[in-house]
Amino acid sequence: QIKKILADNQDQINANKNFQFEVEFLVPKSIDISGTGQFTTNCQKCQSTCHFPCREAHDNDKHRCSVMDRSGICMICKCPWNVHFNQKYRYEMVKEKVKRSSDAIRQQYQGAKNEAITNEQLLKNIQKEIKKHEAQLMELMESTYPCIQRLDEIALRPHPFSGPDYIDLMIAAEKQEHRPGYQQRIATLQKLRQMAEITAKLIRDKRVRLKSHRRHRNPSHTRIDSELIGCRRYSAIYFSIIGS
Repeated sequence: QIKKILADNQDQINANKNFQFEVEFLVPKSIDISGTGQFTTNCQKCQSTCHFPCREAHDNDKHRCSVMDRSGICMICKCPWNVHFNQKYRYEMVKEKVKRSSDAIRQQYQGAKNEAITNEQLLKNIQKEIKKHEAQLMELMESTYPCIQRLDEIALRPHPFSGPDYIDLMIAAEKQEHRPGYQQRIATLQKLRQMAEITAKLIRDKRVRLKSHRRHRNPSHTRIDSELIGCRRYSAIYFSIIGS
């Protein structure tokens, strides 16, 4: 939103250094859950609910929460377990309009050197941050595939859904629930679905080639894994293209 507003109002920004505008942000809102018998894992540093409902009622046991890795780092917010607490409320993201100024945005993106930047440089810095978050989102999505694959392997009745199928369910849920910001999330999920189709194809191709390798025992097939190392890099490049 900020990038579009600044791009559409460059003349006003040039004429008035402190161009004012309104932009919608998702901000955390506390929802009371006292008396429900449910527990939360809230991060006080991020002001977010990382796990709800959680079975761990005591703060000293939060390292056992299912969203903590073996080293005690939260897999949701990346903060240590001891800044997470069980509280009588959970956080929910709600959309609010906030007044911003072009000067404040410029200071935010001009870097540690505090050097003046042009409007064009400002837009480039914003786009760079957008792509960074998209790449992180892509990495998180890719990390779910081994989990889904493993769950299917150990399940008594393997789930027939593919990655794109799961994303379709998420899109349908967003359309039905209409929670604040759902339109932007749907747009992001649709981009992810395009990437998921490519990733799923790469995984299928890898399985076929590995089966062929085991069957023929051909030494030339030892290149399979090394060739697949570039899949994630290819995925990130493709995602940056469709996101631009």
